[in-house]
Amino acid sequence: MIIEDESRNIGRSYIPRELFEFLKKGQIVVLEVPLEERTRLTADEYVSESQAKYIQVFGETQGIQAWHDAISGSIHKVKKRLGGELHQRTAEIFEKAYRHQMDTGELMAHDAWVELLLKEYYDPMYGFQIEQKNDQIVFKGNWDEVLAFLKSLN
Repeated sequence: MIIEDESRNIGRSYIPRELFEFLKKGQIVVLEVPLEERTRLTADEYVSESQAKYIQVFGETQGIQAWHDAISGSIHKVKKRLGGELHQRTAEIFEKAYRHQMDTGELMAHDAWVELLLKEYYDPMYGFQIEQKNDQIVFKGNWDEVLAFLKSLN
């Protein structure tokens, strides 16, 4: 069985404690994906796909505004975790990207705040977590290498 390494709580959902403790003991395969590709995948999910869902529910104008408010609120909720300076930069870059989108209809400017969060918040956090589990890592590689490794286990 292959599952993503997650914390016990995922959003508002919780993995039962016994299952979580069992999963923590498993072997780990690390998928290494370049920052540019992770930025694109994350922006697609949190910007393009998310906006489409908001638009579907609220309509074009209200949907984009509701999406903006939700993302802005999420950035504010993690202010303590980010620290004042990173939070401020993220919020400013997000607002600039949003204004650019409103002026041009282009979404690419959102990549800047997504990349900033990945590089300066998530990567160090995940790097630390991976270091703590170094003895459980059985393989590291890119998409093709990981797929080949997993296929070799059969």
